[in-house]
Amino acid sequence: MLVTKRLIGVAPFPLETFRSYAEFEAYLAASDAKRGLRWLHELSLASTEKSVTLDGTCGLCLAPTVFTASTRGGEMAPNGRIPNWREGLACGCGHRLINRQRALLHLLAAEERLRPWTRVLLMGEVLALKPFLSAVSDHVTAWPDPLDAGFAAPAPPRGGFHLILSVEQLTARLAQPKVFAELHKLLAPGGMIALTAPFDVDAPKAGVDGPLGWDVVDGLTTSGFSDVRVMSYWSEEFGYLGAFNMMLMASRW
Repeated sequence: MLVTKRLIGVAPFPLETFRSYAEFEAYLAASDAKRGLRWLHELSLASTEKSVTLDGTCGLCLAPTVFTASTRGGEMAPNGRIPNWREGLACGCGHRLINRQRALLHLLAAEERLRPWTRVLLMGEVLALKPFLSAVSDHVTAWPDPLDAGFAAPAPPRGGFHLILSVEQLTARLAQPKVFAELHKLLAPGGMIALTAPFDVDAPKAGVDGPLGWDVVDGLTTSGFSDVRVMSYWSEEFGYLGAFNMMLMASRW
């Protein structure tokens, strides 16, 4: 099922929200048993087949669907390979979005951030995400390779963008205050940046390169953003498996 110009409603998004590493540590201590059961369940889904399929519901269109995850390159387990859930679980609907792509749009829609008038700047993964976004909003600007050409951003529309989506673009080396400050300038007052990237949940401070760490919260705040949120999500029904699926959001006020 393909979304139309008017995204009427989506399912509530299943998430935990953290504003600091200390909050995340408190969550770990309080959720150890629940997370252990989830891990055992995901372990039971390992397979010697080429792929794993799960019945569920698309959180965006609310239609019954089948999620498919390849086991190729997955972690070995006694009963086969565990898929890379974050990069798999493609939805059976027409958009074929994988776990993290679908979750990002699901969260934005659930928070009512996607409207026909929303001016969107999409950084990265244009082929996968632009069709959905363009079916909802009349104002989508694609920036397929923001890391090329010296990070030269497209000229913002009058008034700035309402929403910037940085999808798998920023490593720890690039997720610095000066980069976030440039993105901050592109946003309209009240606008938001939504960020997905590999995230090391055990790193209060990221290394020189590689996954983001919790210091990204300080980086966004230093750049003028407010209400910086790090979010973790999980749902078997919606095809959001994986130990720590993380997304970040921050606003310009």
